[in-house]
Amino acid sequence: MSSTEEESEEAFSCPICLATPNDKEGGEPLVFVRTPCGHIFRQECLEHVLLKINAVQDNITMPSKGRCPISRLALDLFDLRCATTGELVYSNDSASSWPIANRVYEERRIDSDSDLLGRAIESKGALGGHGLVFNYDVDGGQPRLQFKRPLNSIPSRSEGYSSEYLQTAYRTSVSAIHKYDLEFELERFHEESRLYRALIVFHDPVYEADMLFEKLEITLQFDIRLRYCRKGLLRWMTLPTKPTEFPLDGVFEARYSFGTLIRLVVYRHSFRCDGITYRIELDDSHRPSFAWPSHVNVIQRSTRQFVPGDYQAIVGEEIEWTTDVPHHDEIVWKRLQMHQGTYVDASISAGAFVYQRVDDDSSVIGPSYHRDQIWGNTFCQALTVGLASYHFM
Repeated sequence: MSSTEEESEEAFSCPICLATPNDKEGGEPLVFVRTPCGHIFRQECLEHVLLKINAVQDNITMPSKGRCPISRLALDLFDLRCATTGELVYSNDSASSWPIANRVYEERRIDSDSDLLGRAIESKGALGGHGLVFNYDVDGGQPRLQFKRPLNSIPSRSEGYSSEYLQTAYRTSVSAIHKYDLEFELERFHEESRLYRALIVFHDPVYEADMLFEKLEITLQFDIRLRYCRKGLLRWMTLPTKPTEFPLDGVFEARYSFGTLIRLVVYRHSFRCDGITYRIELDDSHRPSFAWPSHVNVIQRSTRQFVPGDYQAIVGEEIEWTTDVPHHDEIVWKRLQMHQGTYVDASISAGAFVYQRVDDDSSVIGPSYHRDQIWGNTFCQALTVGLASYHFM
C-alpha cells in the first residue's frame, strides 16, 4: 500500500463520535465499518443507530434496518463491511456456535386455545405471519421452515407466467408444501441483540394471494434468554413481472383529495387495500380503470395511456385518477419503485400468539427484567406493560 493510501485511510474520522483509526479504547484499536453507500463510521456508533428501537426503513420498525446518517439511503446492520479489509462484519462462518443452534421455535397461543390458533393459521397462513415452525438444526445440515398450512408451488417456466397459465397450473399442477425444499442464504446473527437474518430461495415460485414469490427474507429477534421470538419480519419478495405485460406494476403512494396517503403494491395489475383486492384493467385504448368492490357502480379511471411495450415507467412519475365519489374526485398515484423488487411484509410480535422454544415448558411467556441487559426488558406506560429494547445514545 502506498503512503498516499495509508494517509487517506488515517485521515477519515467517524462523523458521530469524531474518533479516528489512530484512537484506541482500553488499549485496543477502534473498529471502523463502511456502508454500501461508501460512508465510514466507527462500528459501535453505527450499530447504536441501527439497533435503536425506533429505527425505521420502508415504514417497518425493525432493529437492524435504518438509514445511513449521511446519505439517508436504506441501510441494514448485516450489510456493513470492515473499512480496511472489505469483508462482511457478520458472516455465517460460526453458525454452529450461535446460541440459537439446534433449537426449534413453534407458534403457540399463550392461553393454549389451539382451536383459535388453528383458525388464525387457516385464515392467514404463512403469508400473514402465522403458522411457521423455525428449526435451526445445525447438526442436521441447515435451518428449516415448516408451514402448518400448505403453500402453493407453481412449476417454474422460462417463458413467463401468463394469467391463463396460472389459472391452469393452479388447477392441475399446484403442489401443496408443508416442509419446503429450501435454500438458506446469507445467514447472519448479531449476538448482542439476539438478531437473526436469513434469505430463503424457492426452487419453484410460491403462489399465494394472487402473487408469485421467489424469495423470503426472515428477520427474527429473540429475547435475551432465547425462550421466544420477541419480534420478527417476514419479507416475501415477488417474482418480477415484465413491463411489456403489466406496465402499472410497482410500488405507489396514493394521495387522495382530503390528504390521506396510502402505500400500494401493484403486482400483475392487482393490489390490496384495507383487506380488499382491486384489479386494474386496460381498455382498448390502453387506459386503466378498476372497480371499487366496496361501492356500487364506482369506477376509478385514468385518461393516461399505458401501451404495453411502449410505456416507459419512471420513479417519481404521477398518475392522475378520477371517480364520481365526493372527496375522491381527484386521486394521484406517485411511483416509488419500478416493477422489480416488490414485496409483501408480514410482522411477528409477542402477543396473544408467540413463537416459543419447543423445549421450554414455561407456562408464562412475556416480558421479564434483566438488570444486566439492555435487551428484552419491560416498561410501563399508561398502566400498560410492554416489551422494550433500550439503547442509550
